[in-house]
Amino acid sequence: MTRMRTSLAICALALAGLGAAPGAASADDASIRRAVCANDAEFNTLGNRTARARRAFVRRGYRRPGRLLDALADTRRLLAHTREGIVPQQPSSEGGAQGKRLYLASFTAFDRGLLTERTGVRRSARNRRPATRVLDLAFRRYDRALRLERRAKRIFEDLGITAAASGCMS
Repeated sequence: MTRMRTSLAICALALAGLGAAPGAASADDASIRRAVCANDAEFNTLGNRTARARRAFVRRGYRRPGRLLDALADTRRLLAHTREGIVPQQPSSEGGAQGKRLYLASFTAFDRGLLTERTGVRRSARNRRPATRVLDLAFRRYDRALRLERRAKRIFEDLGITAAASGCMS
């Protein structure tokens, strides 16, 4: 039960925090940060929805995973949409380029975590018990995404691009 609570907290943090890290380096570097932050509110909402669906799935004895699978799919779609907004942005400094690479790597790790969690949820539903190994792997991937995102945020903050300056929630 503690592992599930920890995993819920990690997922909520990942969804709420994905995409926050520029400041005042240049217009182009700031635009990368704004593109990352453009969907912060939607990620926060989806994170809450996913957490509720995950708790319900566990409460039901790992039956009827539909809402959780839908929330994971919606999160993947939003992640792809956010990535599409970042890719065309051109950084104006080496730090901006590194921050952009880290954000894209964070999105990739998060997407892989979502896919792995989807697999774990399906196996859990089929066997009526948690697919612990697969779900642990998913949450390790979420952890990696958070670490990459924090590094990207730090780079943009070092460039002088703050969350407030770029309209980010975090």
